[in-house]
Amino acid sequence: MFEFAVYLLFHQLSLQPRSRTLLEGAGFALILLSLLVIDEQARWPGILTLIPVLGTMMILISSQQNSWLTRPKILQFLGNISYSIYLWHWPVIFFSSYLAFSHSALNILFGIALSVFLGWLSYQWIEEPFRQKFSKHGIASIRFDFNGHGESEGDFAKMTVLNEIEDAKKVYDYVAALPYVNSVAVTGHSQGGVVASMLAGELGSDKLKAVVLMAPAAVLREDAIRGSVFGKSFDPLDPPEAVDMFGGKKLGADYIRSAFSLPIYETAANYDGPALIVHGTGDRVVPYTYGERYHQIWKNSELQILDGFDHGFSQNIYRADAIVSNYLIKELCK
Repeated sequence: MFEFAVYLLFHQLSLQPRSRTLLEGAGFALILLSLLVIDEQARWPGILTLIPVLGTMMILISSQQNSWLTRPKILQFLGNISYSIYLWHWPVIFFSSYLAFSHSALNILFGIALSVFLGWLSYQWIEEPFRQKFSKHGIASIRFDFNGHGESEGDFAKMTVLNEIEDAKKVYDYVAALPYVNSVAVTGHSQGGVVASMLAGELGSDKLKAVVLMAPAAVLREDAIRGSVFGKSFDPLDPPEAVDMFGGKKLGADYIRSAFSLPIYETAANYDGPALIVHGTGDRVVPYTYGERYHQIWKNSELQILDGFDHGFSQNIYRADAIVSNYLIKELCK
């Protein structure tokens, strides 16, 4: 998120072609350097994090659309599907660890290839159709990584629902200020659904034209009170500094403490605009009754209960996509 913010500030700098070329080359050099100096012992995020961050920032500012470094088809292909690769590499890592695969070079290469392949499938059959469907109706979309996630700066162990709401507010402020934007809707899945619902409660229907929640994980408060997250148990009244999660991630004590008394439904209830809640009866992570409660407190909402669908809607993700996109088109094009 930091690189993106810097780009917004400096993308209109008037640079000579040679300066752009040098800036881009230096940016790529820093990213390559990060591959050499950052290893599994390095603190992340830490001072070394600045190396790839600065490199990415310099490439964005150089804005070289057709240089020899960015022209190759393979790099453009990987750039287009990079977010989908990011989404898929976490479950690949998780299941590799769960199945106790060794960290051999062959298994690592297989994991990379599988992530790229699944990312391409997602891009080809979900992202592109979704984007094209929206663009036909004059609707743009924006997505971002919360603090401590993906390519955004920050420490995952310091992440809380409350500071994710602050992240979302900053993105809203940016989008709402764009000269071609006249209305905004927000959607979120799982914990992102909780963030979206509380954001809606704080902003209100004057600022948001519609809200979509997919399997909203309001169970997270009860999980914190019970002292159990993703199968990990702890004392909720005296939580540890960190709880080990999948992929080497650590859930911090601040997350648990704030979730313990998080006013999820109380905050969300302040929103009275159009909303859609989509949930599956086969969801074993967040029972569908949590989605039903949102429908009860939002009188202007629609509820779609999908029989047998799990938390990720894997039974038919295209059906879930169609339900959400059709609803957003209906509400935003009124």
